[in-house]
Amino acid sequence: MAVRPSYNTVQLALEIAGVAAGPLRSVQPAPLRVERIAASPGTSRSLASAAAVSLGAMAAEFDLGDKGPLLDWVAMLWLRKLAVIDGAVLVADHDRIEQRRIGFSEGVLREVVLPTLSVADAKKAFTIALTWQPAQVDDQPGSGKKIAATVTKRKPLLTGNFRVLGLPFDGRMVREVGLPTARVALGRVDSRRPELLLAGFDGGELRLVVAGRSATEALAWVRKLVADGRIDAAEAIDIRVEMLDAALKSVLATIELRACALIGCEPSRLDSQADGIASVSLRFAVAETRLTIAG
Repeated sequence: MAVRPSYNTVQLALEIAGVAAGPLRSVQPAPLRVERIAASPGTSRSLASAAAVSLGAMAAEFDLGDKGPLLDWVAMLWLRKLAVIDGAVLVADHDRIEQRRIGFSEGVLREVVLPTLSVADAKKAFTIALTWQPAQVDDQPGSGKKIAATVTKRKPLLTGNFRVLGLPFDGRMVREVGLPTARVALGRVDSRRPELLLAGFDGGELRLVVAGRSATEALAWVRKLVADGRIDAAEAIDIRVEMLDAALKSVLATIELRACALIGCEPSRLDSQADGIASVSLRFAVAETRLTIAG
């Protein structure tokens, strides 16, 4: 007879090197993958088959808030400074009593995903998603002790409250900002040294949707930029995105996107039967990302 499970509200937190790093919105524990290896025809039948076992990546999402170890770890990837991190995901009940502890060792951050900002999502929280590859995972019952509560007086960051600076045209009509996803590729790891070999770094792609008169100015800038049939590295621009409070006055955080090189320009579709403002989507390759919390 099947048993209908009960549902409980859980609280999630990350611990890095024994220090509380901050609350998490969601967590994906590392999956275990088994690849079956069958014996080829004509080989010995003493070992008919075997299996290669590998540990998948862990993933989590968190709301951007205060400074701390969690944001410092994220910044390592943007700075191309990889480090081996030992930590744990803490799963607690609604009273913050630790029920489960998912420890991991030698976790290497592989991907950081920033959200899409849109004036249409005025109440959506600014969340950051990250993926890391652990060498080992130790999933154990919790200690039964109360985990530390995160208390902050900072106002929440919302994806609809932003402004874009540094553009060579009027950026007041930027309606959407697709912030970049940064990834790293690792080479062979030397087990005798704590450093990892960085085989490649992808700073990600920035997408801006510009509307109205700003779109006309953006198209004029693009035409001038590509008039000679090429785009040089010296023509890359630095763009700054400021996250604002609900009154759109105080700057809560700043995202600096450096050496942004234009890689695409797509005007919106024109429709004689539709009411709307013409827009243009600009895509940039981003070399560096910096995120700074105010205060």
